[in-house]
Amino acid sequence: MPPPPPSTPAAKPAQTLSQSLLDIAKAASVRTEEGQQIFCPISAIWDNYLQTDAVRKLPTRLRKPLTALCAEISSVANKHFDAYIKGTYPVPASQKPQPQSPVSLSSGTDHLTPTSTAPPSPPSSYAQAAATDGPPRHQPTRKPPLQAAKAKPTRPDTRLFVRISPEHSARAAGAFAVLTALKRSLGEHAHLLKEVLSVSTGFALCADSMESLTALESHTDTMTKTINNCKIERQAPWTTYRIDNVPRSVRTLDPHGQVTNNEVTDGILFESICDATGQTPIRAVETKRSAKANLFNTSWSVNFLTDSHQPIPRTLRILGTTTNPRLVTYKPKTVQCTRCFLWHNTRSCSRVQRCRICGAGNHTEETHTTSCTAAKPHSCPARCIHCGGPHPADDLNCPLRPTLKAPKTKLQKEVITKASKAARSRAAAAAKCSKTPVTDLLMEGQPATPQTPVTDSLMEGQPATPRTPVRERLQDLQAPPTTGPATRFLPAENANRYASLPFNV
Repeated sequence: MPPPPPSTPAAKPAQTLSQSLLDIAKAASVRTEEGQQIFCPISAIWDNYLQTDAVRKLPTRLRKPLTALCAEISSVANKHFDAYIKGTYPVPASQKPQPQSPVSLSSGTDHLTPTSTAPPSPPSSYAQAAATDGPPRHQPTRKPPLQAAKAKPTRPDTRLFVRISPEHSARAAGAFAVLTALKRSLGEHAHLLKEVLSVSTGFALCADSMESLTALESHTDTMTKTINNCKIERQAPWTTYRIDNVPRSVRTLDPHGQVTNNEVTDGILFESICDATGQTPIRAVETKRSAKANLFNTSWSVNFLTDSHQPIPRTLRILGTTTNPRLVTYKPKTVQCTRCFLWHNTRSCSRVQRCRICGAGNHTEETHTTSCTAAKPHSCPARCIHCGGPHPADDLNCPLRPTLKAPKTKLQKEVITKASKAARSRAAAAAKCSKTPVTDLLMEGQPATPQTPVTDSLMEGQPATPRTPVRERLQDLQAPPTTGPATRFLPAENANRYASLPFNV
């Protein structure tokens, strides 16, 4: 009799999806609670330490490494906490797989063989790491020096300067008079002198080239005799100082013990500056503003030759007082044309002469007129051609005058122009300007004569010809000629010139 078949255990009923999700959620919540029991006490200790006064009072240079340690500990704690919830263990950094080195093709074989790599070195302690030399520091690569930009060729100075005193008669005569006088004295060599310009120290004699300048310099004696009481020389590089608080006069004792009051001149100033600094100036001129003010203390412009000059101190004791020398640096000036009042040299301007006051091109400042109909005497405010404000075109305070420091943008120019035009409108209203044309003004005591309407009446006693519409007249003109009697349009006095007068041809 065969043995009975072994009994098989009954199959467990299949678990539903909702039950599986509940089990996973329970397991995850239990795992999370356990992770909190493990890691939360450690994190609480770290957080409490960071909130202590000892950490808050640390200086900035000591707080930086503590901040770096805090960030690293936070990342390690988060990594371990996530690994515990997932049921895994974080892999230490020393046991992470190293990236494989690139494979090399072995010669004589058909397969690729990886290159041999050195086994990882065991982790070292902090003491061992401190005892060993660190990795070589990165040496920044030095960039090759930039090549110096090629300097633009400078135009040679082809001028001779005529040094004259402020009271010299040639200054009143002007540059053109000096030019004609010098050309007459030079005779056959007059072609060497091209132009004469007025400068602060006198005049500048301009030549075309350095060769012409050298040839013109050989006639210095002839030109000196023509102008009289002058010095003609080339421009030497000067270093200029403005010296303030110079007394206008000084008292001295003569050999007989008498006190004399001497006005300070350039010679006296030369001697005092040479005694104080050991350097002799080549020129000293009192400033125009100081001469007009006529104060006790004056200001002088003193020039030294740059080649042999040494800087002088900021405080200089001369003429029994303390002065303040200040080095003068020359900046390019804004050149405005006196013809069209734009920003260029007048000698190269070919535009129409404009009025400086109103900017009109149909008259000049000498014949300035306005279209204002206000009662006389009346003066309209000026109008700038640049901003439209109530000032002349060459006003130094014009808001649109070009400056090298802060050039205006397009938006700024629009805002300034709008504000300046509004200011001029207010000035015109305050001056009671009027643009209304004056017509039909009657003389006092004369009655007004009514205006007679213009009609197409003929001579007195003749009936008026009715006006023909324009469209019909055009059609008549475009119509072909007929064989009948021709018509011709004749303009008649006090008659309708469109009326046709028949006549036989």
